Amino acid sequence: PHNIKMSPDGKYWYVCFSNGSWLQKYDAVADTLVGEVNISAGKWNVIYLSRLHPYAWVSDFSSNGRIVLVDINLMTVLQTFASGLFSNPHGITATSTEDTLYATSQYGNMIYRIIPGIPQIDNIPLQNGVAPVLTPGLLDPHEIMFSPDYRYYFVTCQTSNELRVMDAHADTLLKVIPLGTFPLEMAISKQHQSLFITCQEDANPLYSFFKGSVYVVDLNTLTVTHKIYERFYQPHGLAVDDTRDLLYVASTNANPSGPAPHHVSECAGRNGFFHVIRMSTWESLTSNAELSVFPYSVSTKP
Repeated sequence: PHNIKMSPDGKYWYVCFSNGSWLQKYDAVADTLVGEVNISAGKWNVIYLSRLHPYAWVSDFSSNGRIVLVDINLMTVLQTFASGLFSNPHGITATSTEDTLYATSQYGNMIYRIIPGIPQIDNIPLQNGVAPVLTPGLLDPHEIMFSPDYRYYFVTCQTSNELRVMDAHADTLLKVIPLGTFPLEMAISKQHQSLFITCQEDANPLYSFFKGSVYVVDLNTLTVTHKIYERFYQPHGLAVDDTRDLLYVASTNANPSGPAPHHVSECAGRNGFFHVIRMSTWESLTSNAELSVFPYSVSTKP
């Protein structure tokens, strides 16, 4: 299982698999499987849930990847943007009207703009005046997310260690914000008007044995206002709970040099762990709460 997303009403959660064929739907009260759909074998990486319709888009991270549209009421595939159109698609987001989707291409300097109604797919460079290319080792965009007002969209670039801020109307670069090493996932707090970003391989100046940080960007000034250094080890997924003023951060602990796990998992590999942080004070409320192997994704129930 690679990515988990909670429905906006908190009734269901959905999971896709990086080495599998299924999108699954679980009851969020009983945590029991209530539906699944075979979306065919693939490296299914990210789920984007529609805010307007009972739909989910799921990305296949394969080198010759796909994006599928699923009716999550009926658990049926409605549309597939077939192979040959995408190279390693990963993060997915949509405009306020959801007539246009965006997806990152994991390697290169570009993202995809998808207009399903036509259909049309465009390559959008993350650098002004530079052609879009799929050459690894340039920017290598990982995740993409709109600002709450939909004026901008943000793209984490894991090789250039940046957050790129794009004008959502012109699809042009507005600002480059330097981040820590290997920035990946994002979460937004509307209450604090902040964007949180995990930097998986960042050096930790407070706890030298540990690795990784969370950068905090002010949504109004588009500047870094805080850097969270806890006893993370390769943090990846994170989620915000504005109601409780909490930030959840999952550390993958995938490197054998990381903290030794306290328990043995049934899965092969090293256990990860998570932190809970109070956003108003930056106080850590947990100390390395252990999970199973490679906890990648976090979602919260409203």
